[in-house]
Amino acid sequence: MSCQIPILGVLILFSLYTSAFGDIITVPGDQPTIQAAIGTAIDGDEIIVALGTYFESITFLGKAITLRSTDPSDPAVVAATIIDATGLGQVSVVLCNTSEGPDTILDGFTITGGTGAHFDGIPTGGGMHNSHSSPTVTNCSFSGNAAYWGGAMFNLSSNVTVTNCTFTGNAATSGGGMYNTGGSPTVTNCTFSANTAAYGGGGMVNGGGSPTVTNCTFSRNIATLYSGGGMSNGLTNLMVIGCIFDGNSANTSGGGMSNGASNDLTVVNSTFRGNTADNGRALAFNSVQQNWPSDLSMTNCILWDGGGEVWNNDNSVINIAYSDVQGGRPGKGNIDADPLFVDPGYWDDNGTPKIPDDDFWVEGDYHILPGSPCIDAGDNTAVPDGIITDLDGNPRFVDDPDTPDTGNPDGIHPIVDTGAYEFGPPDLCADADGDGRVTICHSPPGNPDNARTITVGVNAVPVHLAHGDHCGPCEGDGGLLMSGTSAAERRSVLKRSGRLWRRRRC
Repeated sequence: MSCQIPILGVLILFSLYTSAFGDIITVPGDQPTIQAAIGTAIDGDEIIVALGTYFESITFLGKAITLRSTDPSDPAVVAATIIDATGLGQVSVVLCNTSEGPDTILDGFTITGGTGAHFDGIPTGGGMHNSHSSPTVTNCSFSGNAAYWGGAMFNLSSNVTVTNCTFTGNAATSGGGMYNTGGSPTVTNCTFSANTAAYGGGGMVNGGGSPTVTNCTFSRNIATLYSGGGMSNGLTNLMVIGCIFDGNSANTSGGGMSNGASNDLTVVNSTFRGNTADNGRALAFNSVQQNWPSDLSMTNCILWDGGGEVWNNDNSVINIAYSDVQGGRPGKGNIDADPLFVDPGYWDDNGTPKIPDDDFWVEGDYHILPGSPCIDAGDNTAVPDGIITDLDGNPRFVDDPDTPDTGNPDGIHPIVDTGAYEFGPPDLCADADGDGRVTICHSPPGNPDNARTITVGVNAVPVHLAHGDHCGPCEGDGGLLMSGTSAAERRSVLKRSGRLWRRRRC
């Protein structure tokens, strides 16, 4: 009997462990299809799907489960783990319409081939349809989906959380990439590129609710007939933070963003560049009912699309401040000066802006160069609470000692830059090329006049800094005085330090 007590204890502990953490179900190991695995799962279970293409249309059945690929953090795994609804009829690839909550997780798949579940007889959400549900969607790629509303994703009265996803090459009548109506969806660190919509919102439509879009990129999206190449908004309370709108186009108005029907809009630290439309290259306000104007608060932004940035055709209240607007714009702290982008995107000579072809739009780099008038020129009080990083994930409030402060301080942080990226001094302690070594200026203890530039392993850097050394080459030697290093290492140091100083990026 004494030998059975420990065994019983182990069984009890195992039972408690599995009930607390759930079981792992593999596909196709334990179940032949993803839907079969969902059918057998209970709340708390995790379904892990092997590499391959699964010709299915799946529904989560209201279950709080995690459905993921073998390694959602690896783009190659995501690209090779595909849920494809091609040929399955008028269906969404993924369906959440049974009050799913944030513990229903879709992680690390390519979603393709969907044509949309029906909502009031209208096909919606080709890639994913969420109705009165709030799932978490992360590390997914939506491509090659189509529907009437929401080519890739449709969210109806849903507080869906979408992070680190890409929406590319999807199509719809409205909302090529995403269509939000009602609810409070949050979309963070996502890319919407080369999506098309006939009526509006090539990248995204917000038709009600209170969406928040943070650190996202809208590029080369097109509204082929009407307005809102990158985004189209109506009857919505929308916040856009730290986003880029570049190379989007609309046939009529609002190349970057169109707005109609009483929107309440807040746009902060975002960049508009290379967007095109007949009216309002960056922004257009043109409600069908002229007595439905919108209200815009835009701060710390760059609008540099070639002029004609804002078109107000419905008496909307437009407040733009501490922004760089090509052609000028009334407002406190506004400027009209070349922002000095590292490498602006452009339409090449062989194409026209309104033709959706990858060969025509050349992607740009919208970091700002040293000397940019956008450095330390923003309004700290306009940055929402909790926003501490830029589109790169670098610190949002960084002072450049070489640039006069022209923005509005808050008494707490250095003055924020305008645009989606924060300019910062070079991180000379960074291992730029991944070789495990960093250039430092070494000052021998007690003999600082004999300082010399050397390279050391990254793990040794903290010790050197504690002794008074500093990152980067010693002033005046250009990295040439490197005791104990070979000629090849000296050339490597010169190359790395030169690149860092030129780019001056965190």
